[in-house]
Amino acid sequence: MAMKIDLSGRTAVITGASRGLGESMARALSEAGAQIALVARDVKRLGVGTRCDYGGAATAALFVGDVTREADVAAVARAVTERFGHPQILINNAGSNIRKDLVDFRWRSFAASWTRV
Repeated sequence: MAMKIDLSGRTAVITGASRGLGESMARALSEAGAQIALVARDVKRLGVGTRCDYGGAATAALFVGDVTREADVAAVARAVTERFGHPQILINNAGSNIRKDLVDFRWRSFAASWTRV
């Protein structure tokens, strides 16, 4: 028996929403009735999500921003609040990584990657 959750009247903000887990979570929350604020850095990739059928009666809106930039986070927060009111759900799915072989990795590079997030 499938569990049914009703998120009608709720707003979910999903960072990293342009693909993968973020896109899947957006679809699931939308099907449960939530309004969806899709947030990602790449406007072209994020636009692909709007062509997906999010199902349910939910509303989805796109917001472009980089969560490693404080000004972007503040601007997206204001825009989401103006569009939907205060959100009740946050899925902080945005990620970052450095791709190199472990033997080529230095502590200074690793530490610097964490100060950006």
